[in-house]
Amino acid sequence: MSDYTKARLTIAVVLLGLYAVVAFGQVTNLMNTGLRVDSNGALMVTAAAFSGTQGPVTNAANLGVKTDTLSQLIVTLGGGGTAAVVSVGTGTQTATLGGTMSVNTTSTSTTGLIEETLMQFSLPANTLSTTGRGVRLTVAGNFAANANTKTIRVYFGATILATSQSIVAAPNALSWSGTYTVFRTSPTAQFASGTQTANGNLTAAAITTPAETLSGAVIIKITGDGPTTIGDISARLLMVEAI
Repeated sequence: MSDYTKARLTIAVVLLGLYAVVAFGQVTNLMNTGLRVDSNGALMVTAAAFSGTQGPVTNAANLGVKTDTLSQLIVTLGGGGTAAVVSVGTGTQTATLGGTMSVNTTSTSTTGLIEETLMQFSLPANTLSTTGRGVRLTVAGNFAANANTKTIRVYFGATILATSQSIVAAPNALSWSGTYTVFRTSPTAQFASGTQTANGNLTAAAITTPAETLSGAVIIKITGDGPTTIGDISARLLMVEAI
């Protein structure tokens, strides 16, 4: 494939014995991207000028191409409910593709004396479209310098993944962080686990089984509950990754 990034392309794709010709607009960022057809006639994408050390994208039957509003070519993976995978090394092992879906680093502090949402992300419907797909949540923030009771909760839908007050009820001038994973076990059930720490000391650890309907959106959120003083709890990070 040419390295010229502003070529007008007409791509003839052979899939399952059917021929389709699709016209696309400008193509960008193709310096290290290639398209080819495997022995079964399935479209494959190669990355980083494929030389045998980095495998091609497989599950090409679920690969799509389209143009965005700027007429730039977009390759979509994992359509049809099947996750796309890449080869790992030169053996037979494969890995599911993932990536960062959302990062929020805007610091938000409690403004009242009841539980309130500090950060949240709406996981779109059908993001976890197959069993075994999951998300990793990374959270972080600060507690104020006093001996007041302070509680952080991290939710996946209606389920609390962990509560900071489980072990340390009154953290004083500490930074807190946590990592959680949530995996689909059925269209309406999930398995979740994770830990939360304050200045490196464990403050919460839990295994839970959320029961969200994944064909709809799921709210992921951090809440703070500081019943004594306004501003006792701050959230500074909510990152959501596909795994």
